[in-house]
Amino acid sequence: MRAQETAAAVGRRLGLHVSTDDRFAEFRFGQWEGRTVPEIEQEWPGALAQWRSTGTFEPPGGESYAQLGARVWDGLAELLAGGVDRTVVVVGHAGQIRTAVGQALGAPAATWSRLRIPPASLSVLRLWQDGSTEVTAVGVPTDG
Repeated sequence: MRAQETAAAVGRRLGLHVSTDDRFAEFRFGQWEGRTVPEIEQEWPGALAQWRSTGTFEPPGGESYAQLGARVWDGLAELLAGGVDRTVVVVGHAGQIRTAVGQALGAPAATWSRLRIPPASLSVLRLWQDGSTEVTAVGVPTDG
């Protein structure tokens, strides 16, 4: 809901229509959904560290960083296919932003959890049709 509210505010400010796309949804945590870190540690000792460090570990019924990254990148690729010489705003949570920035940098999924994305911050990526990317800003504070 927070991301949708932020997108609506950006849309109003820019005079643009806002739509949602499930590829930019937050992590699917499966059985971890709604649980605290201590609860996860108690039920699945060491699994949270493995999820953060490998990039490929899937929580029970959930998805890995690599899986989230694949769906986010698919969404970005479709936006890019929609035309160049335009700016597109994607509003999301830290997980999606980490995966997009990590992929734009060419970093392996195992390192994406190390990217800190502060709340209400702005990250800017430039994508070109030839597959090249540029990371212009990551986690720049806004007036929130």
